[in-house]
Amino acid sequence: MSTPGDSLNYDRHDGFDRIKTVNVPPLPADIVEGLKPYELAALAFNIAEFELIDETALAGHKEPRLFFMHRPQSEQMSQVYAVRSPDDKSPERLTYFNTGGGRTITNWTPVLGDNLHGKYRKGGAIFSMDLNGDEVFQLWRYWEDDAQEVPFGPVAGELDNKPGRGRIERLTNDGFKYLRPLISKQGRGNLLVFGSNLENNKDTKIYSVDLSKSGWNPVKIFDNPAGISYPASFSANEQYLIVNRSISNSNIPHYVVDLHNVTAEAKQILLPGIDPTMPVAIRSAQFLRRSGSTNIIFDTDADGDFTSVILYDLTTNSVQHLTNPDPSLRAICPIPWNVALQALTADYALFTANRDGYCDLYRYDMALNEMKPIMLPGQGENILKDIITDEANGRPNTILASITSPHLASSISELALSSSNTLVLKPYVACQTHKPDYPTSSPALIRYKSFDGLSIPAWVYKPTETSEKGKLPCVIYIHGGPTAQVRPSFRVSLNAYILNEMGTALIMPNVRGSGGYGKAYQKADDVFKREDSVKDIGALIEYISSSMPEIDTSRIAVMGGSYGGYMTFACLVHYSSLIRCGVASCGIANWVTFLESTHPSRRAHRRNEYGDESDPNVRKFLESIAPLNHVDDINVPLYISQGEQDTRVPLSEALLMFNKVRAKGLDTWLVVGEQEGHGMADQDRLEFQRHSGYDNVKTVNVPALPRDIVEGLKPYEAAALGFRLCGTEKLTESASGLDAIRFYYQHRPPGERLPQIYSVTGPSDRYPERLTYFNVGSGRVFDA
Repeated sequence: MSTPGDSLNYDRHDGFDRIKTVNVPPLPADIVEGLKPYELAALAFNIAEFELIDETALAGHKEPRLFFMHRPQSEQMSQVYAVRSPDDKSPERLTYFNTGGGRTITNWTPVLGDNLHGKYRKGGAIFSMDLNGDEVFQLWRYWEDDAQEVPFGPVAGELDNKPGRGRIERLTNDGFKYLRPLISKQGRGNLLVFGSNLENNKDTKIYSVDLSKSGWNPVKIFDNPAGISYPASFSANEQYLIVNRSISNSNIPHYVVDLHNVTAEAKQILLPGIDPTMPVAIRSAQFLRRSGSTNIIFDTDADGDFTSVILYDLTTNSVQHLTNPDPSLRAICPIPWNVALQALTADYALFTANRDGYCDLYRYDMALNEMKPIMLPGQGENILKDIITDEANGRPNTILASITSPHLASSISELALSSSNTLVLKPYVACQTHKPDYPTSSPALIRYKSFDGLSIPAWVYKPTETSEKGKLPCVIYIHGGPTAQVRPSFRVSLNAYILNEMGTALIMPNVRGSGGYGKAYQKADDVFKREDSVKDIGALIEYISSSMPEIDTSRIAVMGGSYGGYMTFACLVHYSSLIRCGVASCGIANWVTFLESTHPSRRAHRRNEYGDESDPNVRKFLESIAPLNHVDDINVPLYISQGEQDTRVPLSEALLMFNKVRAKGLDTWLVVGEQEGHGMADQDRLEFQRHSGYDNVKTVNVPALPRDIVEGLKPYEAAALGFRLCGTEKLTESASGLDAIRFYYQHRPPGERLPQIYSVTGPSDRYPERLTYFNVGSGRVFDA
């Protein structure tokens, strides 16, 4: 069976052995060298979890290590490290492998120990990892022999982790996905639960494994009928487990499984006064830590447009509202923004409020039933993520967070409260990002009206210094999701290189469908309203023209990945006359082929967002808005990059779009990362993608040609399309006994940039055959 990539002749580039390209020129030295100063500042530090230590070690006041993720400067992939305290300047690297390419480590889950091999294995962690970007995550076990009473011998499926002292065993090894491992008693228990599609390769169900017993024997404990499901929280007594079903981004019901009777039907959490047939999103659900408690705390949009935090009593089916701004619900701390639970102990909970993209922190005291805001340092620009406590080791007041801002990549600090309720940061000295050696900018938050009057937020970055003597060129960056949200955090290659080295403004809108602005805004692009979000970009270009005189509207590029890649394609369809070029990564070219070929485990979830292509009316609509079906309306250069192993948006989407746009004769570039998935992970491949993408974006730095000259030359163009004979070929004898001759000639088709080769058979042949379609290089010439 043929594929869209069968006819492509890929090029290779020195130093990038797993990158293949079509029409991409050698990387410009100015971009390659220009990005180097930015690389060190991009090496972020992200929290994994605290190590679990046994009772003897706790009694001896041994401090648990902090596990964190970091990519060493000279290597391709992120690795796991451990550090013993905030003042420890010598972190230990735990993982050394670079198995495969594009692999991702996720859900690093510390464990007190296991007996899977018939003898106790102490400490370490269980985690999920894929090997080549395909997101077919398997479960792995990390441990250290010097922590064991008796060292383990060789284990089947073990990775080579030298020179690290830790060892890594593959617990699962098949083509199914294993997701979100969770261990009872905050890792100190014996029950491991996880989500997996091992039953039918489609629907994620919940399984358990008893770590105290020998052998890997998963038992199904929650039979999710369809879609994606994850474990969320154990009750303190280990009898109950909360699981979620992610039907769509706006419909996430939760269930409570009785682990003493897993054959019984799980109880759905149905909130009082809420129509049970209406979609409701529940997130971050956790049982309270108090022994015997059946109270659950979570955030939900059930009672309003924004997510708010509630306490839910499983026994009485009653709720207490903590943050809902509706006065009739009498919340103790009304907050008119999305609020999310971040960390929980027996005595308190920490929440963050997403205030128009900025981050506010709150602490809820359970004994006092009181919630107070906590003042963050950094003039409101710091964003806290991955907040954890060390309650599992008896240190509930030890709180850590990864912190980022527009000026600094993610670093790790311990959080402490001053007497004035202001947050004091104690940095982990080994986990601090290198301070940039170049200017950084704080973005301005603007709002503009779209075609229907809807207010659209956007972040605007402008160069601190520029060599531009006139107006600034501009890149519009569109996020993916579509329910993601651009916030004022650190993006080294976007809000640094583009600003400083290219002298280009950057605008990052949160078009309708984005998260963070309420469920009505998030659902405003669903199914038949899909192109309304594209119109939001058209309205942004109008706003730039009318309200941002410092921007040159003749030099605008659009850029985005995943859903943002689709938006890039769609913007070129609708606004080619207003856009200089497009840069799309793993973008959707045709909604129907995308939905039919995305991984089966994601299809139902994506249909709820984009529409069910198996419905004839929906299918007809999706075909009508597919950028692939409107390539004739694209008239500007296009750059496309894609991971070869992408299971979300398959490579075929990129190839279909590339082939069809290139056939028009437009300047079209293609970059494919081997052993990469939904976005490049390997550093070399990621850098090649950035270098080549920015080379394409340099188009916006060239001033636009005067319109009177452009328009004035058009009547002369058709007369300039000459024909040049290249050669002849003698064919087999014709019926008349005369030789047939094929003539080869050069001709530049109207609307295209470069001459192509054609052939005709004899003077009366009215149907020449076009033989070449490529536009490799610029200014290339056929000879002989």
